[in-house]
Amino acid sequence: MSDDFKYYLIYDVPVGRTPMLSYDENYGSESEITGFLWDLETVADDHVIPLEFLQRWKKVDMDTDCLDLDGWNVFSRKIKDALDKHTPIKYLQLVEASVMEGKYPGFYVANVHQRLRTFDEKLCKFDEDVCAEGEVNWEEITKIALDEELLSGIPLEERLVYVSEENVQFILYHKSVVDIIKSVYPVGAAFIPVEEWHEAVIYECTKYMVTK
Repeated sequence: MSDDFKYYLIYDVPVGRTPMLSYDENYGSESEITGFLWDLETVADDHVIPLEFLQRWKKVDMDTDCLDLDGWNVFSRKIKDALDKHTPIKYLQLVEASVMEGKYPGFYVANVHQRLRTFDEKLCKFDEDVCAEGEVNWEEITKIALDEELLSGIPLEERLVYVSEENVQFILYHKSVVDIIKSVYPVGAAFIPVEEWHEAVIYECTKYMVTK
């Protein structure tokens, strides 16, 4: 596969006491706080997202560069600084997060406001126990294949990072963007090539991490 069509999914790899994040109900409803993510809308540059830990822990380990917020990537300042050197990356906005009322600063939610249809329906695989023969149910996808013909018709700058229109759980990062993030050796981040993704890949994430 040409690098022009090389994409990755980025997953967090929680270890030890690394927390899971949730929106802070003290500041409004989920739709009020993070609805713009699902609506693929930008927010003001000074917008701050109030977040809290999904579980209350007395001690947490925030020595990580990648966290998860309901399927959206949350990156550290180290990653943000690396990406900022190459801005603008079209359709990617890193929005400041106030974690536990600002007790844990330096994290940013990746707001991706581009949605594209790029999956190859014929080459993707689906859960045969759920999908009838010949039926396409993107919610039951078990293996991803990208349609290079569709991708080639979209300028690269328009697809450096995007949300899959077929299934919004997938946020795809082009190799050039991933290379920038990998260059700072992020802690707690796994970079899974789209073609290697499968249902159980979350249990294999550690082999997709980068180390010095």
